[in-house]
Amino acid sequence: MTKYIQLPWFLLLIAIVSGHAQQSKIDSLRHLVKDTKDTAEVNLYISLSWQYSQLNPDSAEWFAMQAFTLSDSLNFTKGKARALSNLGSAMRARGQLRFALDTYLQALSTWGEVEDQSLKRIAGLNHNIANVYFDFGEYNKALEYRYEALTIFESIKDGLGIAHALTAVGVTFHYQSAYDRAITHYMRSLAIYENLGNIEMVTIAISNIAEAYSDSQQFDSALFFHTKALSIALDQKHLRNEATIRSEMGKTLLQLGELSEANKQLMLALDLNESVENGVGTANNLLYLAQCDFTAGDLNQSLERLDQAMAYYREENLRPLMVEAYLLSSQLYSARGEFALANKYRRLFQNLYDSLQQVEIKRYMLRTQALYERAKKEEELAVTVKENEKLKGLKADAEFHQTIAVICTLVIAIFVVLLYTSFSYRSKVKSAENDRLQAQVDFKNRELTASALYLSTKNSLLTSIKTELGKETKHLQEELRLTLNKITKFIDENLSGDKDWEKMKFHFEQVHPKFFGSLKKRFPGLTQNELKHCAYIRINLSTKEVARLLNVTNKSVQISRYRLKKKLLLSEKDSLSEFISMV
Repeated sequence: MTKYIQLPWFLLLIAIVSGHAQQSKIDSLRHLVKDTKDTAEVNLYISLSWQYSQLNPDSAEWFAMQAFTLSDSLNFTKGKARALSNLGSAMRARGQLRFALDTYLQALSTWGEVEDQSLKRIAGLNHNIANVYFDFGEYNKALEYRYEALTIFESIKDGLGIAHALTAVGVTFHYQSAYDRAITHYMRSLAIYENLGNIEMVTIAISNIAEAYSDSQQFDSALFFHTKALSIALDQKHLRNEATIRSEMGKTLLQLGELSEANKQLMLALDLNESVENGVGTANNLLYLAQCDFTAGDLNQSLERLDQAMAYYREENLRPLMVEAYLLSSQLYSARGEFALANKYRRLFQNLYDSLQQVEIKRYMLRTQALYERAKKEEELAVTVKENEKLKGLKADAEFHQTIAVICTLVIAIFVVLLYTSFSYRSKVKSAENDRLQAQVDFKNRELTASALYLSTKNSLLTSIKTELGKETKHLQEELRLTLNKITKFIDENLSGDKDWEKMKFHFEQVHPKFFGSLKKRFPGLTQNELKHCAYIRINLSTKEVARLLNVTNKSVQISRYRLKKKLLLSEKDSLSEFISMV
């Protein structure tokens, strides 16, 4: 509650909070709305909006709108800011990301007009804005607002807020595959959670660190932190957390090749998930155990567990998890010599994988289009505001000149104003046009990135298929071996990427027409592969994505970047991506 609620209402609301469940709170608050007026009514609407945010986003949005409308009529700026913040959260819960972002930004602007600002609320609002950008896949924008929230929490010395902000920054870096930076922020948040004695968040922070180490292939470090998290879960007797941690430990041990210990942890996790009726966790454990059995050579046991996992995935329509299950099914049946079934599941895997990729690319393009339209709307609004300001200025000038008695001075003054206005208008129009062109370039850059990511995924899949085909060649008859060799040769031709590169290069040069020419002129010793690598860096592809496109290992890409820096006359401290972005 805010200070605008009078003491009797405050005491009554405290009694409600302490004596009833959430629905009871809502019913009581709705009753109070009928008898309250002014700012107290605004605060009650805001409280109702917040309570409904976890139950019914539509109701939460309605109460937030009531709070905003009443605040506006009362000129209650703080109420408007809080109502807009709740309204943005309701819209995000309903999946209306574009409107949620606009509303959050309006709330942030409104907070700037409040005299007694709540820095903690402003920090939280920056965090919410970052979450929407994160949902859009705009990770750099998300980081910008996450760091702003972190700065505010640090200025008011809010330890828990600082830790949460550090965790959010770490998660964003994690999604960008910047594992070292993610781990650094996770470690900082862990130290604060430990200092605060917040055991639940300590467990989450440790698990985040373990997952980052696992994703970066540092399995020994991942196992160390999994063990540390497990120890806390056992002390707290939190069965669901224990099940999740043991499951992750099992996966890590499986990747390390320690099959016996992996099987032990996965079986314990399976029993725990069944005891707490965690269906998804149980199905995932069965899938990991099937992988473990397959690696150990127990094909029948592996197939039995895999069938159980797939039955649950189908029932719950968990399509992303079905991809991995289909691939393992294909490998299992191939190992058993049942090639018809192996090919069936290979096709199912391919079709589902392609479908999910197309859906993700379509979502990315829609999110990108939404951001572009929003930027265009902001540009048009800015031009309108500037035009209105200009008209107001001209009106003020006209009124001022009416007081001047000397006609000659009036004519000169009007001439000067018109001359200045004409020049200013041309400058603003040119600036607006430049902004529009830049927005178009940014949009095309995102299209290039989406295209490159699709090619990267295709190359990764073809490489996996080629590897699997290579495993089967030894056991086949000569005629089948020749057929597989033709298929492998066809895959190699598609992995060469020459046609894909030429198409991508054509679109790249439309967006960055002087890029290759400038690089060749300044550094004539660059090879075609190095120029191609520079182009991938220019559209912000990660090391892993470049490796897939070039059909090489991550280490090879890192070595290539090291050599490229030398050719570009950069020192070890210089950023290769920043240098290329300036070309």
